[in-house]
Amino acid sequence: MKKISNFNILFSMTVLFKLTACVQEESQSHATLIPNDDVELSTRGDCDECPGANECCCIIEYLSGTPGYFSICGTSDGDAVTCTISSPCDNDIDGLEHTYFYLGTNELFCMIENMAFQIQRTALPAGTTYLRVSCTRDALNPQWVYFSLTDDERVAFEVDGDCLVSGPCI
Repeated sequence: MKKISNFNILFSMTVLFKLTACVQEESQSHATLIPNDDVELSTRGDCDECPGANECCCIIEYLSGTPGYFSICGTSDGDAVTCTISSPCDNDIDGLEHTYFYLGTNELFCMIENMAFQIQRTALPAGTTYLRVSCTRDALNPQWVYFSLTDDERVAFEVDGDCLVSGPCI
């Protein structure tokens, strides 16, 4: 009786081993279907909403001071109407608007390369907010631009072809 149960266990383990080997072999064969020289990888961050090849995944982060309500004009994925603002930057501020979001932590947004955007702080609540912005936050050494905004103040930035932020534009 023991020989039969040991045989059943050994048979079951052999079948399981074969199935596992087939699954591993199959997944390895799929990895070789795409030649490495035909694949172009581009790290654009973890904004799933930035599908364009020429879009950058950007973030504005609250650092300290008075949290408040903000808007961003010129993004490619805004939640409101199109906004166009006369730009102090070399590039245009023309795109969609993220309207009056509360910034006590951070806000993700998408930008088209070689465009500019404007961040505005509303007057309420009164105070100064210290912030930083990046469009390369998932890079090994992300580039950050630090700035502050007070009541109803605006500041504009540019995004280049490598998703680097410059500014504020004056």
